[in-house]
Amino acid sequence: MNTLDIEKFWNWFSDNSKALQPDSPDETILAELDRRVLVFNEALSWEVGPGSQKQFEFTISPSGQKELMQTTKAIIAKAPKLEYWEFYPAKPCKAWSPCFNFIGAEGGELSVDATKWDYSLAKYEDDTFDIAVRITGCEAFSEDDKLTAVEIMLDGILGEIERIEKISSINVTNMFTPDLQNKSNSIAVLKEHWKSLVGAHEAKV
Repeated sequence: MNTLDIEKFWNWFSDNSKALQPDSPDETILAELDRRVLVFNEALSWEVGPGSQKQFEFTISPSGQKELMQTTKAIIAKAPKLEYWEFYPAKPCKAWSPCFNFIGAEGGELSVDATKWDYSLAKYEDDTFDIAVRITGCEAFSEDDKLTAVEIMLDGILGEIERIEKISSINVTNMFTPDLQNKSNSIAVLKEHWKSLVGAHEAKV
């Protein structure tokens, strides 16, 4: 990947930005966008949707892989200034209800209601965290799909960069041990709890 490749990508995106708008997508152009993103790395993923600051957003995701963050950040750093678009190098946190669908490892669509999930955080001296998540309603899911569901939930609440860079491990369980139960909280408060922990550290730096 070089600067010229990135410039060519953004020139194409600018020329086709209207056809990429999620309210009136052109499927042929979306397929071409997919092809052009995967040229950078076949493990990358992307999404278009409504933006938080502008009308639309375009995200190139490292697909949860920390080693690909440098690639997505390099691409997005060269993004053009377009009137209706904002750009992200990973999935941003959202004003989001933790009820969602996703395609499981076997190809079927799975539904998740995470509103009754609980979590427990353990913080380390390097300001990274382990998180344990007690899930419900996913008993029929494979272990891989349970982990994917938790990762989607964390990306929606915290943002993908926070999950990749600050969460060292994710433990998915159907039942907490007594020590974790005593330190657990509802998923509903995770965002504010996270801000209090991470923000307190950043204020000291």
